[in-house]
Parts: sequence; C-alpha cells; structure tokens
Amino acid sequence: MKKKYKSLALKLSVAAITIAAVFFYFKAEEQQKVSYAPCSISAMGLNFSTITSASEMEGTMEESELFIAAPEGSRIFPKGQLNYIVNNDGVDEIYFSLCSSKVVDGQVSVIEGFDPKKDKLIFFCGRNEITLDQIQIIHDEFEGMPITYIEVQGKHSITAVALLGDIEITPNDIVLNKPFKQ
Repeated sequence: MKKKYKSLALKLSVAAITIAAVFFYFKAEEQQKVSYAPCSISAMGLNFSTITSASEMEGTMEESELFIAAPEGSRIFPKGQLNYIVNNDGVDEIYFSLCSSKVVDGQVSVIEGFDPKKDKLIFFCGRNEITLDQIQIIHDEFEGMPITYIEVQGKHSITAVALLGDIEITPNDIVLNKPFKQ
C-alpha cells in the first residue's frame, strides 16, 4: 500500500512540476510581447509627408514622414512623430535620437528592408550616453508578419523601432552614441 502512495505522490509531483514549467514558459513568452505596434507594415497608402530621396535625408519634428533611401544608400535621420523608412540596395545608416523617437499613441516608426549585414542602425542621445544594457531585441508578430523590435530604455521613456521581418540582429550590431551631425 505504501508503494502505491509513493508512486502516486511521485506522479502527482511530476505533473505539478510539468504544469508549473509550462505556466512559467508561457508567462515568460507573454512578457516578450510589447505594448506598442508598428505604425504600418507597408508604405502603400500611407498618408505621410514624403522626404525626397537623397544621400542625406533629415526629417522634421512636425509630422509623420516617409523616407525612401536612395539606391546608392542614404544617411537618414527621422525626427519626431511616426516615420516609415524604406531601405534600398545601397548601404543605409538610420539615426534615431532618444529625445525625438518615441512611442506615439501606442505605435512606433518602421524600417522596411533592413539588412544588418550592410545597413547600420544608430541610436544617440544628446544628454546621456546609451549603453548596451539599455537595448532589447524583441521578436514578435503583428498582423501575421514577423517584426523585430529594437527597444532602447532611456532615462525617462522608451524608444522603439520596428524592423519588418525576423531580423537576426544583436545589441552589438547597433551603433550607439554617434550623432547625425558631427
């Protein structure tokens, strides 16, 4: 009789541990989800002001803007509001200031066509140095499309950018503390 109780107790313990492990696994997965979304998953039909393609493009603070990189590559600095950036075949550098690149009404700016093997993503702050431990890479999905979020925890708020696709990028691939104009 004691063997039956020991066997039952062992089986119940294993079941409880398995249930707890599954619960904590899904709880950890939920924590990876973000409280914001890309402003769009396509440039088609966007009602954003368009910045003329050039080797150097700088946005404004007043409105949301669409940037289409020049075929030979561009240095792009979107400021304020929500922005949609389309990379081209050239080497592109995209700069984000923590002061002007915020989550706006639960949405973030988007980069389409980002290739971490050739393109550079650059975050800077004029007031504080950014460190690697402030960067978090989050792989998620939005409307069935894989999204890679780059999130930077600033001193007072979060800056985040959505890269369309499941992009293999690490915090070490991101350039920090290099302002747009030097």
